[in-house]
Amino acid sequence: MQYDVAKIGDIGPLPTQNSTGKSVVADSESVRRRLLDVARVFDQVPVGFCIVDADLRYVYLNDAIVAFNGASREDHIGHTIAEVLPHSAARIEEKMRQVMTTTAPVVGDKVQYESKPQPGTIVYGKTTYSAILDEQGRAIGATALITDLTEQEIAESGGREDCQTR
Repeated sequence: MQYDVAKIGDIGPLPTQNSTGKSVVADSESVRRRLLDVARVFDQVPVGFCIVDADLRYVYLNDAIVAFNGASREDHIGHTIAEVLPHSAARIEEKMRQVMTTTAPVVGDKVQYESKPQPGTIVYGKTTYSAILDEQGRAIGATALITDLTEQEIAESGGREDCQTR
């Protein structure tokens, strides 16, 4: 599958089948247009928002996710969560798979992981995961909405070293 780098207001192509060859989208262009409409809402908000396909590959992310993850948009689009965030991928992927299996959202999941641009610095967030369903109610991907809680966690800890660095 060839992925284009999604820019603000654009979503890369969605696959019509997953890595095992199973069909995941009846009308990928229709779904892509709907996702683009949703993504536009998140272009300018101060919370991170991303969309992954059924194989957990990034197809869209806003600037806040780019900053939070510390990797460029090009480093995300078409790549799996594990490729971009190898040390925290297991938990994130577990939640993404959970919402795609159950179609029930996971709300308020607290996450923490090491900042890529500042090794040794821990970033904190609160995440909501939701499934993306096609017209037949099948999960074709998932979204993550993350609020950065790093400053709040450091303030609440009184600036303790363990809240700032590993």
